[in-house]
Amino acid sequence: MNNHLEQAVLHGAILGYLSPSQLKSHLRGFSKEGKCVAAGVKWLIDQGQLPPYTLSSVVLTCTEVLGFEDEAIAAYVNEMASRAVGLETSAILDGAMSKFKLLELQALINEQTASRTYDPAKIQDLLAETTNTHTNTLVSLAEMAGEWGKDGDDGRTVGITIGDRYPRLQEETGGVSGMWVIGGLTGVGKSTLAYHLALICGRSRQVLYYDMENTNRRLWQRTVRIFNGDTGQASEATRSVFIRPDPKSVWGDVRKLDGPSVIVIDSLQKLPSDIHVKRETMEDWLQRLDKLKQQGHSIIIISQLNRAEGNYKGTNDIEHTADFAIKLDSSPEDPNTSEVYITKNRHGAKLNYACTLRRENIWTMREV
Repeated sequence: MNNHLEQAVLHGAILGYLSPSQLKSHLRGFSKEGKCVAAGVKWLIDQGQLPPYTLSSVVLTCTEVLGFEDEAIAAYVNEMASRAVGLETSAILDGAMSKFKLLELQALINEQTASRTYDPAKIQDLLAETTNTHTNTLVSLAEMAGEWGKDGDDGRTVGITIGDRYPRLQEETGGVSGMWVIGGLTGVGKSTLAYHLALICGRSRQVLYYDMENTNRRLWQRTVRIFNGDTGQASEATRSVFIRPDPKSVWGDVRKLDGPSVIVIDSLQKLPSDIHVKRETMEDWLQRLDKLKQQGHSIIIISQLNRAEGNYKGTNDIEHTADFAIKLDSSPEDPNTSEVYITKNRHGAKLNYACTLRRENIWTMREV
């Protein structure tokens, strides 16, 4: 690791431009002193002290709390200060991070080549970060709103309208946008609702639907049944819906689209992961999907529930990351209906019971 790049990146963390989680994947290439400084920044954050930090406080943390050698750390931090001072770090960091990512990309390729264990998703994700362009032009919120106004955004409609079938969900959310999570036990209608939403969204957006259980033919048959055997209507409804079997391709798939899309994951617990680090990998998937949301894509995730506790299975980050989260519960009175409970809603205030859904044609639902 180039010492200058390492110190610029660490100084950015000290000033608050980067978080410890962003540094975590790069630590392997850091020097001993660099790893110590990163640990010092993390310790300060863990204590509830938010950046920016003074260099002296970082030195004291590394030496007095973490027990590293005084002279070595002091010399390292002094060298860092002489290379990147104050607001100059922001400019240095932009250039440093681009070079830093390129070095990391080369190391990842070399590692996978040597071990003969190829993981295209990791390379695509890192490549997307490496080639991400930055602009020196700041655009005000008013200027952005001016562009949105051309699309007829009156402030009431947040996302893709679903009100013809789901008026109460439409009222609570303003439509599909951000990250939605649909949770429930087996058989309550999670996939039915998600697929129906995909068809609705497909009227105005391109949809990437990642189904790790059903084949393309099975989903086509399901669609034909939705339209009572009319293959012409089924074909029209799926013209902008792309069924993808492997979610690892999502990073490349979104680059082939015309603009912001809807991405459906069925389900989060079926995403590729290492059995030994399943929790960490699930959280990593959520972070990556959240990045796609920040790029303007809408995300719909199906999540299983823990049968005993009733919470989303795998990690608390599921509900934390979601903009809108619901749980479906089968009605004890009617097996063809499911009750909808809102557990997270950044678009509105309502929580708990929202509405009841009834199955139609087996593969569609409607509020009743």
